[in-house]
Amino acid sequence: MGVFKASGRTRRLFRMSPIHHHFELAGWPETTVIIRFWIISGICVAAAVAIFIADFTHIADSFAGR
Repeated sequence: MGVFKASGRTRRLFRMSPIHHHFELAGWPETTVIIRFWIISGICVAAAVAIFIADFTHIADSFAGR
């Protein structure tokens, strides 16, 4: 709060914190917010696993001499 006031901004980036309350104030039902956050986290996990597997197979190939 102090940083916000010291920065001289007049308009907030989000209406309320934590961020899921911002979307609820925007009119989204709570279930919609939760399901969208689940989808976003699932996409992030899938990307992290893909990066891990790609790096792991690269390291395994370098040990095998390929």
